[in-house]
Amino acid sequence: MVVENTSPTFLSFNTMIHMVIIKLSSSNYLLWKSQLLHLLESQELLGHVDETLAPLPRFAPADYQMPNIKYLE
Repeated sequence: MVVENTSPTFLSFNTMIHMVIIKLSSSNYLLWKSQLLHLLESQELLGHVDETLAPLPRFAPADYQMPNIKYLE
C-alpha cells in the first residue's frame, strides 16, 4: 500500500516572492490579485490576509504570562 504525502510544501518568503511573476502595475491589478491569491492559498496564508482567520492570543490562556507557542510559530 502506497501512502501519498498530501501535506502542503511551505515556502520561505524569499522563495514565494520570486513566484510572483506578474508585478503589480496600474493596469494589471486583477491579474496580479488572482496570481497572489492562489499563491497565498497554496501556502495556507490567505486567512491572515482576508481576515477570515482570527489571530491567536499572544499569551497562553492558563495564566496569561506564558507566551502562546502557537502564536510564536
